[in-house]
Amino acid sequence: MENQLFPEMVLYTVCSALELFAGIIVNGCIAVVLGIEWVRSRKLSSCDTIILSLALSRFCLQFAITLDSFVIQLDAEIFGHCVTLGIIAAFWMFSNHASLCFQACLSVFYFVKIADFTQSLFVRLKLGISKLVPWLLFSSFLYSLVTAVPLIMLSYIFSRNLTNNTSNNRAVALCKKKMSTILYLFYTTASIVPLMLFMASSSLLIISLWRHTRRMKQSSNQFSKPSCQAHKAAVKNVVLFLVIYMIYFVLTANLLFSPSLSDMTWTISLRAIVTATYPFIHSIALILSNTKLKQILGKMLHSGTVSFVRGI
Repeated sequence: MENQLFPEMVLYTVCSALELFAGIIVNGCIAVVLGIEWVRSRKLSSCDTIILSLALSRFCLQFAITLDSFVIQLDAEIFGHCVTLGIIAAFWMFSNHASLCFQACLSVFYFVKIADFTQSLFVRLKLGISKLVPWLLFSSFLYSLVTAVPLIMLSYIFSRNLTNNTSNNRAVALCKKKMSTILYLFYTTASIVPLMLFMASSSLLIISLWRHTRRMKQSSNQFSKPSCQAHKAAVKNVVLFLVIYMIYFVLTANLLFSPSLSDMTWTISLRAIVTATYPFIHSIALILSNTKLKQILGKMLHSGTVSFVRGI
């Protein structure tokens, strides 16, 4: 790599390592807190089950993004085979779409639980949403798996076609180029269904709360009810999650569409760094929006600080 690109590579590598560490801490804390509660009570609420699944998928996504950042920079001979690139790409694709699907599930859950539509079908859905959550999560897992497995198969096909006609280094370089194109197509098309579900449920929830707020404003006492404030907080969280994800989606699609992602320019480096903040920034927002998680993690942080001070 040319000397003028060295600072960009160093910045990218250091930031990727820091983001991985932050992602492990934040998502690991969520998983540990909910895991302990699961062991103690032998059950989790539907909402907590979705959040736990979301934290685990974000943990994997943060690791996948960091792994990709090193793959972009390392030389071809380190990988040795195009299939290796396909496996790494498939892992990223799976964790990325699992994270999006689980977030869509959380948005749908909030919508069904909070919205006050009176249609009979919606009322039945509201009563049975908790029983549907395991199936929603399982379907999300299968959907994410289906979007990832073809990448391994395609990389195997590319490998057979390329290695017969080119050197190893050239073959992997060509495979990187082909995989970037395939990743862009798979990423954008496979994101349509969960993203539309995410946006639709968020929009309907906002509409429902707006109607509910107009009715509640007739009585100032009722408008100040904790339930109404909780509903408003849930909508704010959903909108925040949607905005954060849309920024991540646009930046990721832009990176995958870049003609030469392996040439680490300042522009590409900064875009990649911002993109990699998504898993832990989104999880921090999730913690701050969840009263139980915020209280438990606050107590853990306070206890750790007190123990550290006493140790000094």
